Amino acid sequence: MNNAYRHRMLDYLLPTLCSIIKTDYVLLDTCLITNVGDLLIWQAFEDIKTEIPHKCLHAFGIETYKAPKIDKNVTLVFMGGGNFGDLWERHQIFRHRVMEDFPDNPIVQLPQSVWWESKEKMEEDVRSYAKHNADIHICLRDAASFDIIKKNYTNVHPYLLPDLALVFDVETYCRKHCIENRVGDGSLLIKRKDKEQVELDGYEFPKNMIEHDWLPMEEEQPVQKAYKSIILLLKKIPYTGKLRRYFMQVFFRKIIMPKYITMSIMDMMQYKYIYSTRLHGGVLAFLLGKETVFIDNSYRKISGVYEEWMSDCENVRMI
Repeated sequence: MNNAYRHRMLDYLLPTLCSIIKTDYVLLDTCLITNVGDLLIWQAFEDIKTEIPHKCLHAFGIETYKAPKIDKNVTLVFMGGGNFGDLWERHQIFRHRVMEDFPDNPIVQLPQSVWWESKEKMEEDVRSYAKHNADIHICLRDAASFDIIKKNYTNVHPYLLPDLALVFDVETYCRKHCIENRVGDGSLLIKRKDKEQVELDGYEFPKNMIEHDWLPMEEEQPVQKAYKSIILLLKKIPYTGKLRRYFMQVFFRKIIMPKYITMSIMDMMQYKYIYSTRLHGGVLAFLLGKETVFIDNSYRKISGVYEEWMSDCENVRMI
């Protein structure tokens, strides 16, 4: 496992995060979804938050958010990922909602990729950020995203930092969950099937390669069905909104997230070679010490992160 690489990324990431998260904070946009990449980012933040000398007061996903009562000095920390822009617009809408609720609180955006299809929407977003009354720190995980923010957003502080999943403590995680590391045989392709997918005609892959997306996205798991059933039950009972939001946040963090990350690690352990059209599919394979091959997504998010943070590493390459 690439533990030495993880510590190198921590040397980039932690000093800056500790300098810009200056107060107790609220963690926002934790993703309660089956995309294991987002769960790896969340877990990676859980791995490092004890190094940040301030307390997490609350954590909210889009589905569980209700504006808490906090002082103006409390920092709003938004989770990282690849959803800054209008490709996955609900996350940007959520950021605006929180900023409207707390116009005077400092903001820290954890490492993101940026993509705007609409120039008009980007300009509107720039104006929204310009109205905020407190400091805004935006961390970007690739040079192209950094340039977009630096050139267009007039009142923010941009930083070029590693993707959070690159500091996921996979060695400690596997030990805690009793997952045995092994080399495995054969090849696996993690293939995304959403609006960021790319055509793979013309690529040469090994014969008898297994192909699927993140396993929890391929088939609904029993734990997910139970989660949905309890939420539906709570919705039918009056005055349980607060309980329902608390259940959603805690159950996902404590039960579903480790289940899905463990499932994905154990799946990858079966193979020697991992090909991935998902950034975090390749990141997880690389951290596990697999022979890893990235295939770029629709707007070159993967190659941007690879070129900035992984191009000098062994056992990982782009095609």
